[in-house]
Amino acid sequence: MTDDARLPPLLKVLISADGTISNMLEAWFSEAVVAQVDQTTAPVSDHDLLMLDASPGDEVICRSTQIVGKSSSTTYLRATAVILADRVPAQTLACIEKHEAGIGKALRQARSETLREVLDWGVDEQSNEVWRCYRIVMTGQPVMLITEHFPIETYKSATASN
Repeated sequence: MTDDARLPPLLKVLISADGTISNMLEAWFSEAVVAQVDQTTAPVSDHDLLMLDASPGDEVICRSTQIVGKSSSTTYLRATAVILADRVPAQTLACIEKHEAGIGKALRQARSETLREVLDWGVDEQSNEVWRCYRIVMTGQPVMLITEHFPIETYKSATASN
């Protein structure tokens, strides 16, 4: 899946992982990371709704976030999430809406059982980023579609120093 020789090894791990990326970033870069929510509304494409098996009238929440180093202010990734609010437990949704943590941490704090399905990934040559798209499933239904963008240069320099 991630055999692109141009990619730093850590990026190959991150885009194929089905776990919480924040924990991996904290371990690799030896610093806490925080989720900075940039916006909570954005247009939702028909494709995104199709990937979530959404029905007409489903309540949709959109969220754009950056995961940054607490000390260094380095942006490790940018993410957009499309969330079907009616399919997410209220406790989990409240944590996500309060912007207390990244979505992965919010799911863990709420002890939500999930399955993550990596759907696609690629390299955006123009922005020099790697992206991946994955879906989070709860109780057999897709509830979130998340697209993450990783700046390649951040990870190239990390490989050289670690």
